[in-house]
Amino acid sequence: MPRDIIYFAAGVIAAAWSRWKEDIADATPGVKWGHAATSQMATIATGAPIAAPILLWRIAPELAARLVANELLLIGLVREDLWAELFAARNIEREIDEGHWLLTRGKGRVTFSPVEVAKITAGVIFSGISPAGVADAVAADLARQERE
Repeated sequence: MPRDIIYFAAGVIAAAWSRWKEDIADATPGVKWGHAATSQMATIATGAPIAAPILLWRIAPELAARLVANELLLIGLVREDLWAELFAARNIEREIDEGHWLLTRGKGRVTFSPVEVAKITAGVIFSGISPAGVADAVAADLARQERE
């Protein structure tokens, strides 16, 4: 079983990212990965609301400056099966439709837009948000909906 989250850094060159994606795919056959990269952090819609700005990270200022200047790219990958396992363990069905997550249990329904999915992924990778905590929060919301 591969690790749930993998981090790696690469120069900001499309070919380097493609090579790393292929290397990881080759090393983990059959595993699908969600990802977030520091280059996305400047995008307010996906990065800012859930992950602290890079300059506030507890890292060397020189490293932060290189990340902000896109001289260095930090990429984190989250094993997509992790979400399926966590939701299934809570009897939550997940359907993916054009990037949306449709989460249901009984009468309850929670929908995450593609932007929210990106926020969750970035939050898990860059802010230490617990994937199990996300699944627990969804389960609690669905339980509330079932009681209403």
